[in-house]
Amino acid sequence: LAYEMPDSYPIEALKAQAIAIRTNVYRNIRSGSLEMDIPYQDTTSEAIKKAVEETEQVVVMQNGEPIQMFYHGNTGGTTLTAAEAGIEGDFPYLKKMTVLGEDNIEKFDRNVQREIAFTPDEFQAAVGDKAGSFEIDKGDICVADADGDGRVKAFRIGGYTFSPKEINEMLGLNSYTFTVEFKDSKIVFIC
Repeated sequence: LAYEMPDSYPIEALKAQAIAIRTNVYRNIRSGSLEMDIPYQDTTSEAIKKAVEETEQVVVMQNGEPIQMFYHGNTGGTTLTAAEAGIEGDFPYLKKMTVLGEDNIEKFDRNVQREIAFTPDEFQAAVGDKAGSFEIDKGDICVADADGDGRVKAFRIGGYTFSPKEINEMLGLNSYTFTVEFKDSKIVFIC
């Protein structure tokens, strides 16, 4: 929990995050999977301890099974359905909703908007042969479609279109809300 949220967040937000993490761990254990990629950060924070203790043994269940929890540091103003997020499976509890107040969320290192720059050779290596041949310019590398919140729905490289999930995986981006610019002979993603 300490890794996911600063202890300065409201206690109810910390509790919700504690439940989300615990639900995913419980779900993995029940499915027989003990391999979990859960980052850990030790803490002496009283707020973190309180959130964990006050939600002890609380998990989110649907039809007798722990649900798969999805969460992120900042929604960009709206949550997504599973299909919009590129998540395969049936998750009727994932609904698109407006989120209020995120403009006041304290930013900390992992969530600060960042720029990721690629030289043309680095970009080509990251993309590999998935996009065929293309030119390193605004016409061949661009956001093809975005929703009203600025979240990318489709990204074009050459004649190929990719989902934001595919672009995130290829390039190591941390968000579906990003832009691309060309600066100093580099391709720069701002997310």
